[in-house]
Amino acid sequence: KVKTPYSDASYHIAEKVEELVPSFIEGVTQTSKTVHVADMAKPPVGLSNSDNMARNTAIGFMLGALLAFLVLFLIEVFDVRIMSEEDIVDNYTTPLLGTIPLFQSDNRSKRGNR
Repeated sequence: KVKTPYSDASYHIAEKVEELVPSFIEGVTQTSKTVHVADMAKPPVGLSNSDNMARNTAIGFMLGALLAFLVLFLIEVFDVRIMSEEDIVDNYTTPLLGTIPLFQSDNRSKRGNR
């Protein structure tokens, strides 16, 4: 593969490599076997994907953000845990008798302060 900013230049370089390399290889290896080219150079058909790097990057970012949003949305929808009093009151007809308060614990333990 030959890559340059200009497609015509890449094609002409590949043609010259295709023309000159077989005789060079035969001279280096000093063999009587004939070297032939397996794939001929082909002119470019259209634009390569690298020409649209900004567009491809933007599309990749949008798809990544959409996928992340979809995953987070599905996690939230299928989360059936009870997180607050409102979850019980909104979803069940049973009366709420009481709640267990959340106590903040001190980070220092009594054993660690000897």
